Amino acid sequence: MRILGVDIARRDLSWVVVEGNRRQGEVQAMQKSKLPVPTMYGTPVANLEAMMKLVAQSVREAGVQGVAIVKATAGTSAERAKIEFAVELVCHQLGVNCRLVAPQTISAAKKRKLAQECSPEFEAAIRGVSPKYLTKAAVAAWCVLDVA
Repeated sequence: MRILGVDIARRDLSWVVVEGNRRQGEVQAMQKSKLPVPTMYGTPVANLEAMMKLVAQSVREAGVQGVAIVKATAGTSAERAKIEFAVELVCHQLGVNCRLVAPQTISAAKKRKLAQECSPEFEAAIRGVSPKYLTKAAVAAWCVLDVA
């Protein structure tokens, strides 16, 4: 299974592909590991539409069966929530499964589940993903392997 992990921070989408199953697999960098949300189109709606086109193109090029998004939490900005929803909408339009992964689930996976369920090589690949800002996205993708 091939899953795209997405973490949304400020006005950027950070993403990485995790391929395999929960026991073994590999982490693959996207051509661009960070996608800034466009700001040059005059209105917030036009900017979101432009971002949705870029996301759709990237999801198609990655050839993934699913997308895992680090879920927004209470107190998240409205802009962050809109970006998360836009990514979900793109997945729906493309017929790609999309799951929201709670930050608590990612934390538990980092603390215990990776070591319990992954081969040592796969765990090292997930924890050692570079650049480091991709770690949450990689763990989110791992969380939905075999589920998405």
